[in-house]
Amino acid sequence: NSRVARPSVRKGAVSDDTMTDNNPLTSPTLEPDDTTKLSTQLRTGTAQYQMGKYNEAIALFESAKNLAVKLGDDHRLGTALGNLGASYEKLKQYQKVKEVQEQRLELAIKLKDRQAEGTALGNLGVVYRQLGQLDQAIATQEKRLAIAKELKDKRGQAIALGNIGVAHGIKGDHKKSIEYHKQQLEISRAICDLFGQLVALGNLTVDYQHQGQYTEARKVIDERLNLRPRTAKGQAPARIPSNLNRRLHLDKALATQEKKLLEARKSKDQKMEAMALGGMGVAYGTHGDYQKALELHKKQLTFCRQINHAGGECVALGNVGVDYEKLGEFDKAVEMQESRLAVAQKLGDNRAQAITYGHLGLVYCRKGELETAVKMHTKQLELATTLGDKRGQAAACCNLGVVYDRLEQYDDAIKQHQKGLELTKESKDTRGEAMSLGNLGIAYRHKGDHDQAIKLQEQRLALVRQFTDKKGEAVTLSNLGVSYHAIGSTDKAKELFEQSLKLSKTMGDKTSENATLHRMKTLEEGRIPDTPQSKAGLGLNEVEFGDWSPRSTSSTGSRPSAKHLAIYGISPDQMTIDMTGLDDDPPSQPLTNNTLSSVPETILTEIQDHE
Repeated sequence: NSRVARPSVRKGAVSDDTMTDNNPLTSPTLEPDDTTKLSTQLRTGTAQYQMGKYNEAIALFESAKNLAVKLGDDHRLGTALGNLGASYEKLKQYQKVKEVQEQRLELAIKLKDRQAEGTALGNLGVVYRQLGQLDQAIATQEKRLAIAKELKDKRGQAIALGNIGVAHGIKGDHKKSIEYHKQQLEISRAICDLFGQLVALGNLTVDYQHQGQYTEARKVIDERLNLRPRTAKGQAPARIPSNLNRRLHLDKALATQEKKLLEARKSKDQKMEAMALGGMGVAYGTHGDYQKALELHKKQLTFCRQINHAGGECVALGNVGVDYEKLGEFDKAVEMQESRLAVAQKLGDNRAQAITYGHLGLVYCRKGELETAVKMHTKQLELATTLGDKRGQAAACCNLGVVYDRLEQYDDAIKQHQKGLELTKESKDTRGEAMSLGNLGIAYRHKGDHDQAIKLQEQRLALVRQFTDKKGEAVTLSNLGVSYHAIGSTDKAKELFEQSLKLSKTMGDKTSENATLHRMKTLEEGRIPDTPQSKAGLGLNEVEFGDWSPRSTSSTGSRPSAKHLAIYGISPDQMTIDMTGLDDDPPSQPLTNNTLSSVPETILTEIQDHE
């Protein structure tokens, strides 16, 4: 699996490559299955990393490191060290990252593996940059560049040039930074490295803005917006890897907002500038980088307060609240949403109040305070009804239905979902209709009416296929599999699970993939689905919360993953809510051999730093 590096303010990460084996140890006492155990620990650690469980991943990689030393397996020792670095980087424990990368570099030098040495130097250089040691970062990246030239490694040269440029930019020498990033871009174009081009163009955008060269910045942004994958022969590739496709969509969303930001600063339109900052946060949040989204939305909030823009402040408070909710900081999320509610009430903005009550309901639901969540969504429904907002009413009904489902009050859940379904049909909201059908089907399944559940899920499946929602299709197939499993049609259930799994893998959606694998495990073990043992811990988006916005879609044109989506408003008259799955993430253990068969031992390769 390849991790997508996201652009941020001079942000980088550390990564892993493979190394060769040659570690002299004397007659270790081995368990018969130590080699298998080592591979399993690396794969399980990678699975935990992919699910965002970095502490669990670290524990497994540490164990794998010790076992690799015992086995004298330097190849996997290098892998374990690199994976540890990547995991510690996610937790921003940069000193730990530095320690393991230095060990990795030492191992590569001992093995005379120049490729691994270059990769380790590059990642170490990024760590020095993160620690503020800029001169050392540049010196280390120059060593990495020399090795890349020696090996005629064009991609390695481009990465090193870009990373040197980032360090110079942080030092304030944007003229020199531009020189390095132009070289990075030239090489990336020559080798048809779309990701490298996106990184270089993004860095150049920042440099030109710092230099006050807004015309050049706009040219670079336009190039980013028009960038398309091409092979060496100039043709479009048959298939774009899912991680690259997501990165491409993110960059286009960012470029659009950066263009607005340039225009706002040129015309000194402070309200537009605040909206553009919020829009950039939207882009990061939609693609799962909630920490970066929070950083930008805090800037948006501060800026709105500085210019006394109460409407913008109202939106920004909501955005910050959603970021905190997605990061699991529920008390801060409640605090932000309550502040937003106070501003909305002062402005007399009933729509903003309705949306805020909905957000509060979502947070209280995630906190497990379900009765309070019901109160919040009831207020949401009352205000939406007063406004005559049918889509808002549908969202509130949907949210109430979800909470009643968690309370195991299935008749009330079904009643609310049916109301929501009728409202989505009246407002001709096909996506909302699909969501309501799915939630209604789940409520019937939980009640034990599997025939009705299957009927409703099949209706949803037909709808999501109409508007090519691959995520929704994978979710629905998996939910249908659970219902068929429940009525004893195990062959049909297995077939549906396999179809869902294939789609999830194609999209690179690890959350849905792992959840469906968990359901398949329940089927293989002959357990009944939806028991406390089989239902607890599912990460699949099997129940969705309502969405207010009449125009809300993902940047890909289909409804995004509810576990990874945060849709935010960027102006006072456009505020949306995110959808959230009811269930928690898949369990860390046990993971079967079938579960791990498609999980690589290595997390990622060398990182490209960003401005």
